Formats: sequence, C-alpha cells, structure tokens
Amino acid sequence: MRNPEAATDLIHRIGGALVRDPDVVELPWEALALVVTVEPGVVSTSGYAYDERRRPIAFTPSRGSGLVELFRELQEATSDPGGRRWAACLVQVRRATGKMTMQYEYDDVDRWKVTPDNLDTMRAGLCPAE
Repeated sequence: MRNPEAATDLIHRIGGALVRDPDVVELPWEALALVVTVEPGVVSTSGYAYDERRRPIAFTPSRGSGLVELFRELQEATSDPGGRRWAACLVQVRRATGKMTMQYEYDDVDRWKVTPDNLDTMRAGLCPAE
C-alpha cells in the first residue's frame, strides 16, 4: 500500500459520506453494499440497501456526495509500490454495528457486476454477513 495513513483517512471519509448521502438516508436500510469500479476516466458506483428482511433496494449515491473523488484518491493511496491499482471495490456496511468492510479486486473489474444472468445470486451475495 502506497500510503496507509491516507488510505485509513479516506476509508473513514468514504464511510461517513456513504451513510450521510441523501439518497441513502431516506432508504430503510440495515445493510449496504456498494460496488465501485475505477477505470481511466470513468468511475461507476452502484449499490443495494438491504432492509431488515435482507430485501435489496437498488441505489446509486448522489452526485454531490463526493464519493467519486474519494474513491479516486483511495485507489491511488492503496496502489502497491509498483503503482498497480485495484479495478473494483466492494464496500459493505452494517447499520447495527457500524462495521464497514472493503474488498479490492485488481484483475477482474466485473467480479461484483450485477447482470440479468446473476441478478438474484449477486444481490444476495453482496449483502454483508450478519
């Protein structure tokens, strides 16, 4: 990791921005999963809010949340000494505990991509464990 102190700070800022996002605040969520892909010139975000019965509600963070910029910075801060950067990131949050986890994917940008063929299994699989 190129800059662990900056990465830690960014992770905390991302968590705060995500749970305070106006498009998330109004959802009845107990858990969140957000998939972020960062490619040259393009950052995409898509997520699910899960209610108390683990039913998924699709969401995208609002444009004004600042998350896109934070994820660009996080990708730089978490690059390896050779400059290799992750292509996709999975963020999972549990409301009851406040626990947030992040996983990085360096090779397969589509690892957490939801498609018509995997819709049900991927939505269930992205939900953080209790």
